[in-house]
Amino acid sequence: MTKIFSIAIGALVGSLLTWFKAYHRAEVIITGNKNLLVITTITSLLTICNCLAAYYGIIMNNRKVLTMCALALWPLFALTASVGYLAYKRQLWNLRAKLGSQWRSFSYNEKLTIQNNLHCCGFQGPLDHPAVSNKCYMRSLLPGCLGKYYRFNYLTLKIAYIVSFALLLPHLCLIFISVLFSNHVNDKWNRDPPPVVK
Repeated sequence: MTKIFSIAIGALVGSLLTWFKAYHRAEVIITGNKNLLVITTITSLLTICNCLAAYYGIIMNNRKVLTMCALALWPLFALTASVGYLAYKRQLWNLRAKLGSQWRSFSYNEKLTIQNNLHCCGFQGPLDHPAVSNKCYMRSLLPGCLGKYYRFNYLTLKIAYIVSFALLLPHLCLIFISVLFSNHVNDKWNRDPPPVVK
């Protein structure tokens, strides 16, 4: 439980740093992969709450609380898997076309945010759906955003699905262990003296 709690704290800190734009490329993640960021934030918050409730159940020897925490691990498992699935699905099949479609659906401010952060202009060049600004105009020498945006998304999505899928096995082990403990906690748990060895 402590490992999952630590991982959830780390995921929440990473999500909050992204939401508050605490590092250089955070704006690109917020603009381009907001759905994954939202799911990651919600999953980490719910996991932290579930771990705290489980610690309460362990300290108070409360079987009902531990059972509810064991049941709550299944939807949390599904949320963790969904982050990996969405990232893998998006990264695997024709990411360039998906990014092009996404670029055309962006508002002016979203395009401008990505252009300013990646130091580029337009999607494939200054003539391809640019957000016109003092740095990005028709005869700008800045390259198109396709290359940088593609490489950034490819790496971000790959890290997201590898981390998400890597957490599934420990999560399943935790579910198995929590089911065992929730069924074996009663009023005498941890209070009886150990049996005498003959």
